[in-house]
Amino acid sequence: MNTLSALVTGLALASACPPPFNNPLFLDVNDTSVALDDFMLENGLGSIDAVSELGNPRQPWPWSNNQGTKGNQISYCFYSESERNDFEELIFGAWQLWSSKLGLAGPDTGHALRVGEFPWDADVPLDLRSSDRNGNYGRHMLLINKALAGGQGDSDYVKVVAHEWGHVFGLWHEHQRSDRDHYVRFDCQRIIGYGPAALKVLQDKKYTLDQLCNDPATAIAYNFPSWQFSLTPADSDGADWKFTQSAEYDLGSIMHYQSSAFANPNMPVGDPRFVPLAHWKQGGPDFQPPPLKPLPDAQLLEHILYRNEPSDLDVKAIKAIYPWQE
Repeated sequence: MNTLSALVTGLALASACPPPFNNPLFLDVNDTSVALDDFMLENGLGSIDAVSELGNPRQPWPWSNNQGTKGNQISYCFYSESERNDFEELIFGAWQLWSSKLGLAGPDTGHALRVGEFPWDADVPLDLRSSDRNGNYGRHMLLINKALAGGQGDSDYVKVVAHEWGHVFGLWHEHQRSDRDHYVRFDCQRIIGYGPAALKVLQDKKYTLDQLCNDPATAIAYNFPSWQFSLTPADSDGADWKFTQSAEYDLGSIMHYQSSAFANPNMPVGDPRFVPLAHWKQGGPDFQPPPLKPLPDAQLLEHILYRNEPSDLDVKAIKAIYPWQE
């Protein structure tokens, strides 16, 4: 069985979702990486994925006909018994948020996605730590900040991990859809750290402020998180990514950032004009957003709020990526 694995460890990273499914440690073995930080994920929109188009560097998890696991099986393991004790309830609770909406894989629900644990083999070398016990390489390493995760029953952090499960399945950030600006207002200058990063760019005279805000490679070079919002993938291996998105822009997706994500706390964040992302109340496919300056009337915008579970369109996207096969 060619099982792919999502490895769960207890390390802490400083970013929430690194470049699209790319862990530089594993670029040669088709590995991917997802990390968690301390921000809460809130609202969402429609669906967008980075795996269903042919030719993408990453493809959906493979179909298995093995007895008892027929479907698209995702197997995960914990790095050690200590990580199991710390995170088992968290990981399982996050998967339950999905499975309660999806139902069991099979013809009745129309999807084939299965998630289950396999035992970690301590004899596997660390440089293959995202592979299963048979040496088959995995695609994800899920890194969880223990200090920020709270207790096992931390319901807010369970939702954060549910967002990361969405990435494991192949979903992309909703606010990075190509039609994003017709629905939400993005203001790069409201992201925490913009001032120091912009000053450094101006001093270096190698890039523009527009590149800092909209070019993922430039943003990453200056350790500025605008690449979390960019409309092009932050790709480190030159891959040609193709995205599939639904016709509808769904403000309920768990894959969308909330207004407070990466917001500068020194801004008046209670005003939707001073956060990185805010929802246009009249937004829609034909809505033409006004320029960032002068500031629009605050009444035209509203904050994007936290979402407690995957949306119906999130579920529809999973069924499209992983349809049941007789």
